[in-house]
Amino acid sequence: MCSFFAVSLIASFTLLAHDVEDLTDFTSPHDQTLISPEELILLPQEDLDNSAQVEEFVEPLEEEIVASEDLSFFPESSSLSPSPEMPSLPEALPKKSSFWALSLNALAPGLGHYYLKQPETATPLLSTFLASEAAFIASARNLDRFEDLVAPTSIVVSTTVFYSWYATYRDVRLYNHNDGYKYSMPTDSFKDLVWAPFNPAVLKKKEVWSGILGGLAAAFAVTQLEDHFLSLPKLSLMGDWLSPSIAFPVGIGEEAFFRGFLQSILSEPLTPTGSIITSSLLFGAAHIPNASLMNKEERLKYFQISIPFIASLGGYFGWLTHKNTSLKESVAVHAWYDFVLFALSAWDIYHDRDNKVASSDRSVAPTSFQLVLPF
Repeated sequence: MCSFFAVSLIASFTLLAHDVEDLTDFTSPHDQTLISPEELILLPQEDLDNSAQVEEFVEPLEEEIVASEDLSFFPESSSLSPSPEMPSLPEALPKKSSFWALSLNALAPGLGHYYLKQPETATPLLSTFLASEAAFIASARNLDRFEDLVAPTSIVVSTTVFYSWYATYRDVRLYNHNDGYKYSMPTDSFKDLVWAPFNPAVLKKKEVWSGILGGLAAAFAVTQLEDHFLSLPKLSLMGDWLSPSIAFPVGIGEEAFFRGFLQSILSEPLTPTGSIITSSLLFGAAHIPNASLMNKEERLKYFQISIPFIASLGGYFGWLTHKNTSLKESVAVHAWYDFVLFALSAWDIYHDRDNKVASSDRSVAPTSFQLVLPF
C-alpha cells in the first residue's frame, strides 16, 4: 500500500504549487469588449466601409422619426423598468475557488463539498471518514487484534481520503462549467468506479484485458528475475487480515487520487504527457516508505527493481485515463492486477501455515509477488 503520509505530502505540495485562478475576477467570457478609437483605425477597410454604409442608412431614418414627433406608438406606461409580466434573467452564480475547495478537503473529506453547497456528496464522505477514523482508534487499543482490525479500517480511511481529492477537484470544475481549464478530466462517479472492474463494456476493451494480462506477465517476469538473480526479500506486507477483495477499494482510491486528481491538476501547467510522467513518478515515490519493512541491504534492491516497475505501471494507468477521459479502465486493470497477486500471496501464506513451513515470523512468505504490487 502506498504511504498515506507520502500521499498527503504530494497532495499538499501540488495544492501549493497549483496556479490558482484570481478569485476576484468573475468576468463572464461573454462580456462585450469595447473598441477604443486607437483600435478602430486598425480595423480592416472592409469593416470600415460596411460601418459607413450602415450610418448612411440609419442617420436619415433617425432624422425622419424625430421630425415627425409622433410618439403615439409608445405606450404611456413605457419605462426603462422591466415589465412585471417578463421574468428577470437569473444572475450568474459566482465561481468557486478550487484552492479553497481543496484546502477544506485537506482538513477533512467532505468539507470541500460543503463549500460547493453539495451536501448530498459532502455528508457521505465526511461521515464515512469520521466513522472509519473512530473505528481505527478503537481497534488500535485492542493490541491482541491490532493487525486484524487496524489494517482494514486504514484501507477505508485511505480510500475515502484519496477519492475525496478527486471528487472535490472534479466537482469544483463542474460547478464552474470547466471555465478556464485547457484540458478535460474524468467525471466518473463513485458508483462508476465501483462497477468498473465488473463492467463488461470496460473489460472487453483491448487496452483493459491486455493490460491485465500484460501486467501480470511482467510481474511474474520480474519475480523470476528477483528470485534467480537478485534474491530480493520475500516479504508479505499484508499479514493475517489479507483478503484479495481489498484490491478493489485500493484500486479505486489510488486511481482516483493519482490519475483522477493529480494527473488532471498537473495537466494544466504541464501537458497531458508531462502530467502522466510526473504523476507516475510520484506514484512510484509514494511506495518508497514500504522499504521501511526491509533491512538495509534489501532496500537498495527494492529501489532498483520494484519502484521503477510500479512507476511504469502507473504510466500505463495514466495513458488509459488520458485515452478514455475516464478512470474506469485504469481502475479495472489496477484492481484485477492487485486481486490476482493478493490471491497468490494469501494462498502462499496459508499454504505454508497448513504445512507448518512458515516460521513464527508471519512476515515471511515464499513469493516476492507483493514486491511489485502497485498498491
